Amino acid sequence: MIYCVADRSFIVLSNVGAFDFLQSVCTCDIHRIKTHGMVWGAILSPQGKFLYGFFAFEYNNALYLEVHSDILMQCGTYLSKYAVNTRTDFAIGDTVFVYALWGDTPLPPMDTLFVDPRTEAMGHRAYVFGGANTLSHPLSPTATYTDYHRMRIQHGVPDLETDIPANKAFALELNMDVYNGVDFDKGCYIGQEVTARMHWRKALKKRLVSIVGDGLNNRVTAGERLKTADNKPCGEVVFVCENTAVAMVRINTYPTHTTGGIPIKML
Repeated sequence: MIYCVADRSFIVLSNVGAFDFLQSVCTCDIHRIKTHGMVWGAILSPQGKFLYGFFAFEYNNALYLEVHSDILMQCGTYLSKYAVNTRTDFAIGDTVFVYALWGDTPLPPMDTLFVDPRTEAMGHRAYVFGGANTLSHPLSPTATYTDYHRMRIQHGVPDLETDIPANKAFALELNMDVYNGVDFDKGCYIGQEVTARMHWRKALKKRLVSIVGDGLNNRVTAGERLKTADNKPCGEVVFVCENTAVAMVRINTYPTHTTGGIPIKML
């Protein structure tokens, strides 16, 4: 399956300090780009709350940060505050088409094709510079928005800006540690102290989970509360895609239905 990922933009970091600068502010180990091709991570607040998610890869001697278009300027401005005296140059990337490929889709011969760094179950991510038809074998989408989100929910993979607004959750609550988005050995970064404390002290109280229920489609929206079998509140829905959804749920609780009585189960 091939899905053209909409609403994506790029911040381009260049000059000799780009790698070390990004390493000092984000949750993942940027230097893994040299061995793995691409990384997935986030920029946090000093209090450890998630602000901006990104994919990053190297292209033409620069670091490309793929971010949601809605937060492009905010993310660039936030990063630039920490880039003083780092010998890092910032720019907005030109038009780049982003594709997600999974299943038995033949992989095109191109340099900007990467295994999705979150999990191999998500397939690959491809980047086409200069226009959708610049490849000798252009990528033709065969999947829809619904296909893509249903697939990633079934694999339990978060889509950061889609699932949670900025400053509403900690990185570990978003399962970033589960899907290679947090490195606990890399050293300091913005929000690192809070993130490390939650991890080492096992202080995490809730996480994102995937749920499924035949009655979810068109009857449940983000904000719907979830309850356990004995009718105790345990979380809430944050994103719905047909009969699958993402919910933030207290650890060691098992939601069985919504406040409205719709039966659900965790995947």
